[in-house]
Amino acid sequence: MSYLSGARANLGSRLILLMLGCGLGAWSLVEAVRWNHRGQGLLSIGFILFGLLWFHQPPILNKQFFTKPISPASNHLATAIGPAGLRMLLVASATAFTLVGVGYRVFVGP
Repeated sequence: MSYLSGARANLGSRLILLMLGCGLGAWSLVEAVRWNHRGQGLLSIGFILFGLLWFHQPPILNKQFFTKPISPASNHLATAIGPAGLRMLLVASATAFTLVGVGYRVFVGP
């Protein structure tokens, strides 16, 4: 079984969320390097990692996502691709970079 064997399911939302996360993150990272803003740079890396995470397991954005309450049994995530350890590493690192970047910007400055 290939690493990307389930990537065809919800391919459109996978690519849109990948472009959104990585596109905004890369643009923000270029601006952070240009203006020497360390907090914004950390936040940008977090956005890029979230884009990669959303490619591996995107939320299914349909009418039920916005109208039904989220319950533990609800199916709001598409079929995941790749190993679970990689997705957990992406979640942990993206969250850490984002929180550290926000904290740096708030408490230290740009």
